[in-house]
Amino acid sequence: MNKIIFLLIIYINNFIYANQIFKLDGLNYNIRNGTDWEPDNCKSLKQIEEELIILSTITSNIRIYSLIDCNQGFKILNILKKINIKIWLGLWVSEDKSIFINEKNELIKLINLNLIDNNILGISIGSESLYRNETTINELFDYINIIKNILITYNLNILITTADIIDIYLDYPILIENLDILLINQFPFWEKIPLESSMNNFLLKYNNLTTLNKLNKTIIIGETGWSSNGYDNRTSIASLINQAKYFIEFYNIANLYNWKYFYFSSFDELWKNKQLNKLDNVESHFGLFYENGTIKEEIYNVINLSNYTIENNKTKKDKIKNNKIENNKIENNKTENNQNININQSSKEIVSIRLIILLFLVILIHI
Repeated sequence: MNKIIFLLIIYINNFIYANQIFKLDGLNYNIRNGTDWEPDNCKSLKQIEEELIILSTITSNIRIYSLIDCNQGFKILNILKKINIKIWLGLWVSEDKSIFINEKNELIKLINLNLIDNNILGISIGSESLYRNETTINELFDYINIIKNILITYNLNILITTADIIDIYLDYPILIENLDILLINQFPFWEKIPLESSMNNFLLKYNNLTTLNKLNKTIIIGETGWSSNGYDNRTSIASLINQAKYFIEFYNIANLYNWKYFYFSSFDELWKNKQLNKLDNVESHFGLFYENGTIKEEIYNVINLSNYTIENNKTKKDKIKNNKIENNKIENNKTENNQNININQSSKEIVSIRLIILLFLVILIHI
């Protein structure tokens, strides 16, 4: 009984903090819960369902990276039949070619189980596999064509692409020509860009891609985010407030330019400390939520700071479009605008409601 009440507290807490404040276009999600060598390294079906319910308060779209890792394609697709969330599927690619074969066979299995339908937003073959030199361009195109033929056989019309960093697209324009859409990853954090210029860096690279995108292919941001903890001399400074500031700046820019995206990431993944043999690994702390499902208060708080709203400025939008970003800097506008995030209640009102509900639930626990 206490467990049920605890989960209810978390859900209502997140709903009040998040659902009435912001809505994300999409989130990356993973059901792995341990290292490669641990026997019990996957989340339970119960935990997956609880987490997807939490995510449904702030988004209607999620993205995964593999069908076979933790059997997550089958598990998540079954759960999503009960939850109003759509999914972007991923098939993992590595130097071990048997992995793609297993991913492909799992896709066919899921199709035959009638789990692949209009709830599928798209399919990505590989995630930064070109960047990591785990496959070649020709191999990747072969994999994509194999999956396309499978979908044609089953009369399924689903977008197919790969996911990689912007620099890979710039280095290999042939990708732009041959993919249905462009799924891009961009992390100023991993490029050791200071927070103050991180979004400007993002916009410059994004604009370089749009300039090269002569065919005007749809661009979707597959990953971007900032770590809230840990240290790595290859990265920018990780902290809770830096994560929150980057999040809200990206969120406002994405809304202003109607970008499609999957933010990275849903939940912290502390098991990555063990996987990478680091006590304070930055990769473990990209979640908007802690591992227990509680939203990080810094994420909530920064959304309510008026000095992080973006002015609806057509001039600046045109400058970005035309690759003429004045002084290589996009400022955070501190004036009122008609496209601010619609906050239905003040922070004080929300906190008051939250405290009342929490008090009620605490009383229930002690009855």
